[in-house]
Amino acid sequence: MPLGTGGLRVGDFMARAIERRRVCIALAVLATGGALGYAAPAAEADAMRNLALQGYDPVAYFTLGKATPGDPQFEYAWAGAVYRFASARDMALFKIGPERYLPQFDSLCTGSLAAGRKYPGDPRNWLIQDGRLYLFGSAAARAQMARDPAATKARADAAWAKLSTTRR
Repeated sequence: MPLGTGGLRVGDFMARAIERRRVCIALAVLATGGALGYAAPAAEADAMRNLALQGYDPVAYFTLGKATPGDPQFEYAWAGAVYRFASARDMALFKIGPERYLPQFDSLCTGSLAAGRKYPGDPRNWLIQDGRLYLFGSAAARAQMARDPAATKARADAAWAKLSTTRR
């Protein structure tokens, strides 16, 4: 066989060129997410379909007294969001009266709302006050509500009323 560049035989040169091309194509496919066959990771898929409370069971705060991840086999769509539940019983309770279990202020951090800011609540930082579920962005915000629930709630209610008026 005749010699190609760098003293390689033409057949070797062609084999290396083909291998480099395959590697480039594989990298391009990986970089684009596999083109049309791209499957979104679970967190992205959940966000795209409006998974409420990051998948935590809203009823379990009341029945178990703790933040409990829901099970995808127990899902229920309500008011434009998908809720997950730890059990069929929790899902049935939610269906009977969803308003009883929903976090106040549309899942925003109650502490930040009371301070005039709008940040999402973390379903792992929560408090039940007067039979209502409140979420917080941090343990410090939760502690503030625990120290002075009436004042924190009053400030959050006032900010929520203004926010609700401007959203109409």
